[in-house]
Amino acid sequence: MGATVDFSQYSEFFRRLEAAATKDFKREFKTFLEGAAIEFLNMVQDAILERGNVDTRLMLNSFHKGNPENVWIETSSSYEVGSNVYYIKYVNDGHHTRGGGRWIEGSHFWEAAVRLMENEFPKYVQVKFEAWLPTII
Repeated sequence: MGATVDFSQYSEFFRRLEAAATKDFKREFKTFLEGAAIEFLNMVQDAILERGNVDTRLMLNSFHKGNPENVWIETSSSYEVGSNVYYIKYVNDGHHTRGGGRWIEGSHFWEAAVRLMENEFPKYVQVKFEAWLPTII
């Protein structure tokens, strides 16, 4: 006993899927990831402003792609973003005043931006795939 399943009607779909996976999708997904990294930097800036951190603009601007103090490292499948401004860690995590005086609580803007991105990124991915999928079907 056996069965024959004819997939010939799907050959065009499989061809388009393969083409998309090898070229178009990789390029589009890389562009999407870069956009997500830029959006994360925007979330960090928003979190800095929302928390009322004292800012001489150096800190805020360092979370902008292209700024000399911005960290922007990209590989084929990831982006590492951040800032090289030395005092950002103290603003985020907290610090003692000069001379070991009182403790200044950190604003934890980084963690707030990470939580927001962790919440929003799956939605971004879903929207992107829903827009992309009809182009290959």
